[in-house]
Amino acid sequence: MDALQAAWKFALSFLKSGWELADYPIRIRQFDPIPEPLGRSGQPFTWSAQIVNWWAMAGHGYSRDEAMRNLVESFDRRKATAEPLPRPGTKVPLVCAPDGRMARHDALAADFMDRILGLKYEECFLSDQSSLWDFHFDESNDALQKRVLEVYGIDISDLEGAIVADIFDRIAANLRPTGATAEW
Repeated sequence: MDALQAAWKFALSFLKSGWELADYPIRIRQFDPIPEPLGRSGQPFTWSAQIVNWWAMAGHGYSRDEAMRNLVESFDRRKATAEPLPRPGTKVPLVCAPDGRMARHDALAADFMDRILGLKYEECFLSDQSSLWDFHFDESNDALQKRVLEVYGIDISDLEGAIVADIFDRIAANLRPTGATAEW
């Protein structure tokens, strides 16, 4: 069904030059609610609205309408950039964010993920744009900032956006792991 819808929207896209969200094939799905919030506060979204073949263009929510509103907002933000929109129905490759800054902090990242977030570093992908906001559903980063202060003795509350690479840079500049010969 998605392939047919994508092919139809692709064919129609040649009839005009400026595309709107309605020109794209959209898939809306409802997921079964998860009974436990996986050790985090808040429940995961149960609805997803996504442009077929454009994996990064999606909206999520607790209702069908909320997911669509979020997709509209995402699409409008993307359309406001100078980049041209992909032709409706075509496959848009998934592009990962750069991770060069993160690569400089492998040992620290493994320690941080375990001690602060309770995750295994090797099971996660952190980009240079990853934020503490990506790892919880709380209304603030206060609990994680407090934990970083307790574990590393470093205050990160002033870091704009709670970007993990910035946090690692600050920790590495101020700490040296006990008994280690190399700095983080």
